[in-house]
Amino acid sequence: MTDAFNPYAEWLGIDCFGGDLNHYELLGLPLFAAERAEITRAADSQLARVRAIRPGNHARHWSQLLDHLREAKATLLDDARRQDYDKQLRDAGATVNLDEPSGDSPSSSSAQTAASSIIAEPAPSGIIGDDRSPPTPSNT
Repeated sequence: MTDAFNPYAEWLGIDCFGGDLNHYELLGLPLFAAERAEITRAADSQLARVRAIRPGNHARHWSQLLDHLREAKATLLDDARRQDYDKQLRDAGATVNLDEPSGDSPSSSSAQTAASSIIAEPAPSGIIGDDRSPPTPSNT
């Protein structure tokens, strides 16, 4: 049962496995968002949301999710690291769909598939089951 627990869905409301998210999606940002204040605000919001959780039996997942969020924030706020990261996403075919409002969730972006295939840091091991089965409801 623990292997099927998905903290991204349970705690952040992101219907995706952590290893399938790029940093922008993890923070709820439009693809290639560059405004430092926007990145900081989104990252701090996600971090606060997770820190407010009492993880119970999922303390390891909680800690790994915080690490993943901190890594996303650090990468996107460091200009050189963000440029390298964005290049990886673009090289994988990620583009911003200009027909969509910029405030839409990145998970609705047509670039999600390509962008999700490049992750600067893989999701910490053990966060999701190897079978990629959908998460089961938990009592957290």
